[in-house]
Amino acid sequence: MKRWHLILVLATLAAMPLSASAGLFKKATKPIPAERVPELIGIVKTEKDEHKRVSAAEELRQYDANTYPEIILVLADVLLTDASSSVRAEAADSLARLRPVSQGV
Repeated sequence: MKRWHLILVLATLAAMPLSASAGLFKKATKPIPAERVPELIGIVKTEKDEHKRVSAAEELRQYDANTYPEIILVLADVLLTDASSSVRAEAADSLARLRPVSQGV
């Protein structure tokens, strides 16, 4: 009986993909800012789920406002017009944390 268990375990292991080929140990790639910033702006402006809008507003702060000046305009608009107080608060926090500090903020 133990022999059958051993054979079954070995057959199962042989049928399973190796963890390295399954992508478990791959390094996460950073998003490309030229693609990610417009995506986040779209989320913060149009997404119905307020938690996704909050996350998008939070993530926008990690991008350079001098390279992507639309970040400032969108966060300022969200700060003034969004229906959710948590989204407005995150927009204000993101504006305050944008680096480098710019005159527009």
